[in-house]
Amino acid sequence: MMDFFSTSNILVHIPLGAGGYDLSWIEAIGTLAGLLCIWLASLEKVINYPFGLINVTLFAAIFFQIQLYASLLLQLFFFVANVYGWYAWSRQTDDRQAALKIRWLPLPKALGWGAVCVVAIALMTRYIDPVFAFLTQIAVSLMNALGLQVAMPTLQPDAFPFWDASMMVLSIVAMILMTRKYVENWLLWVVIDIISVMIFARQGVYAMALEYVILTLIAVNGSRMWIASAAASAARRARRAPRGRATRSASSSSVGSHSSAIMRCSGRVVARSGKALSQGETASAASRRRRVISMLTPSVDKTNRRPALGVRQNAHRNTVNCAQHVGLHNGLRRAFSDNFAAAQRDQMVAVARGHVDIV
Repeated sequence: MMDFFSTSNILVHIPLGAGGYDLSWIEAIGTLAGLLCIWLASLEKVINYPFGLINVTLFAAIFFQIQLYASLLLQLFFFVANVYGWYAWSRQTDDRQAALKIRWLPLPKALGWGAVCVVAIALMTRYIDPVFAFLTQIAVSLMNALGLQVAMPTLQPDAFPFWDASMMVLSIVAMILMTRKYVENWLLWVVIDIISVMIFARQGVYAMALEYVILTLIAVNGSRMWIASAAASAARRARRAPRGRATRSASSSSVGSHSSAIMRCSGRVVARSGKALSQGETASAASRRRRVISMLTPSVDKTNRRPALGVRQNAHRNTVNCAQHVGLHNGLRRAFSDNFAAAQRDQMVAVARGHVDIV
């Protein structure tokens, strides 16, 4: 079984470049898993992460066999990042929607990440050989602690320090941004894949260069899809925000108009009562008139200027208000014509109408 995962177990010889390229089974499966991972991630599918875990595990085994222990240690980081990404993408809201949405980095964060990348690439370019020697020493110590009996390999100076430093730093940042569904991760993967194509082509490893050409195309398509998705999400948020403000404004306007209508109606009642008194109305008739007015006129809560009869404050209640005002007007007209019994009936009808509609 272990022979199957050996880099010596060749699947196919690819006749590209000087001497061609021997593609082992473990590398072929790991590469296929990586392609599926990136393609599914561009579609925002959570299932991309199991394929990502397969990819980093198999390539960790490859790096172990060819003694690239620093790269092996980096695969541990990508393994943890894939586990976290799987968790973060799987989280849902109460209405079973994805908790994380595709979006752009806020400008301050984007500038911060950009500064981190520039500084890290500059430092790694200057110290890439000591850094990889240090990481290799840590990896060897850990494996020996696990009883693997690994010797410290002989390390060669890096042939492309700037480009290798750039790919290492940008790969780490891109993976972190992908776990949080930021669009910028795809832009970084495009840059990383283009650098990889250039390096492998310059080394004459055309099979690997072709693989990274495919990865570049997937990353470009992922960028296109995520940019469109982020724009659609922003448009939906923009449509919801004015609607909420308009609803609150309409509600406030309805409350104000309803209270004003009641106050105007009450004002007409008082004015009419004053007019009757000025025409020589008797005290008993005035007392009866005021009693009728108090029964027919809805009391107004002056603290928040809304009716105290429990009428809800929205535009739909205007119909109920009109019905009550009609009953009120008829009751007042009959009350002023000394038909007190008829006024009481109209008052009961007006209140009943409002009660039925409120219920």
